[in-house]
Amino acid sequence: MMHPITLCSVVAVAVVVYKLVQFRRLQIDARDLFGQVRQELLNGRVKEAAELCERRPGPASSVLHAGILKIGSAPEQVESSMETTALYELAQLEGKLGLLATIANLAPVLGFLGTVWGMIVAFDVIQIKDT
Repeated sequence: MMHPITLCSVVAVAVVVYKLVQFRRLQIDARDLFGQVRQELLNGRVKEAAELCERRPGPASSVLHAGILKIGSAPEQVESSMETTALYELAQLEGKLGLLATIANLAPVLGFLGTVWGMIVAFDVIQIKDT
């Protein structure tokens, strides 16, 4: 039972490292981005604000870009577009976390199964020795 538990550990570490790299890559200074986009919009340069969002990777810039693309529409449409993009970006950030949760639930069960299996084998050996 140790091999499946070891495999679970390796997969869990791989998922954690992947998520850390993903979060580190997406980390930007959101206040700086918001300030720059706000300044461009106040100066009436909508195209430059959209290009600024396109150049910056990350969920915050994607949500802002979705709002900028809807400038001139009703506020409800702008809000809906930004909410939809935010939900999509959140789903992207939460990817692979289900696998990690599954491993977190499975590994202790495998450990318990190994313990029970070991006890059964030990009692079989004791029974064979007694006869």
